[in-house]
Amino acid sequence: MRATTERDAIADKQLGEIIKRQESRNSTSLHAFTASLKQRPVANADIMFPPNDAESQTFSMSLYDALVASGWNVQFPVPMPMYLTAGDHRSRHAIRTLPPTCVSIVLREIPQTRQYLFERSTPQQALLGAFIDCKWPIRIGRDQDLSEDAVRLIVLAKPWSTQ
Repeated sequence: MRATTERDAIADKQLGEIIKRQESRNSTSLHAFTASLKQRPVANADIMFPPNDAESQTFSMSLYDALVASGWNVQFPVPMPMYLTAGDHRSRHAIRTLPPTCVSIVLREIPQTRQYLFERSTPQQALLGAFIDCKWPIRIGRDQDLSEDAVRLIVLAKPWSTQ
């Protein structure tokens, strides 16, 4: 009888992990994200996600909708080109050592002070602040080929196991 109880507990835990993996990252925080960006400066953005990852694509679309609703000029989300997944020089800083549930925010220049993250006077700062307000994990990457008024969001896949 005890073995059955232990197996049931293990099965319940595994089921909980499966449910958590299937949950979308955008559920309740999306409204807060949009609200955080309202009445803030806007910029141009593009969004990328891993090919063949439905959850990342769905989250990318949600970010797209939120940014458009906030007045941003956003290109429709697209799968990451091979140069990003292969570690091209333009993306190394953007995707290296990222937690799997993370969004990488790629800017032309990486801010040198922590205070930059708490100001909201530029579109880039407003975007970083919106992610921080929603407690979504982010990393900041650099691509000197981006224009000063542009941001690239790289949405990575959710992990298969929970920590």
